[in-house]
Amino acid sequence: MIELRQTRDDDRLAAFDLLVMGQRIGFCQIRREPSHAPDIPAEAASHFYFEVRPDFRGQGFGKRLLTMALPRARQMGLTELIVTSLENNLASRGAIAANGGTLTGVFDCADGTRICRYVIQLAPM
Repeated sequence: MIELRQTRDDDRLAAFDLLVMGQRIGFCQIRREPSHAPDIPAEAASHFYFEVRPDFRGQGFGKRLLTMALPRARQMGLTELIVTSLENNLASRGAIAANGGTLTGVFDCADGTRICRYVIQLAPM
């Protein structure tokens, strides 16, 4: 059994844990306003952040986590969801694309890594 458990919900942010058979294997955050870490270019700011535990990666859980979180993004009034991924994280990029993400840019970070920026258009509820 896969479920999404809400851990935070306020004006700025909604957060969820992804549980499989009651075990926390991932989490995500949806931010009303895009944000970014200091080492990431401002153009790569995103609304959505997600992680899946290493031993569960590559099994479709990231895709499922994003799919299950999209209704909450719509409820927050977002009409598009900006999601980013490291260029070399093919599983993450696949999860985003499978949820309708369109690649809109690739940005260089100061440390040499590259960030892919995707936009998912959200239909009104």
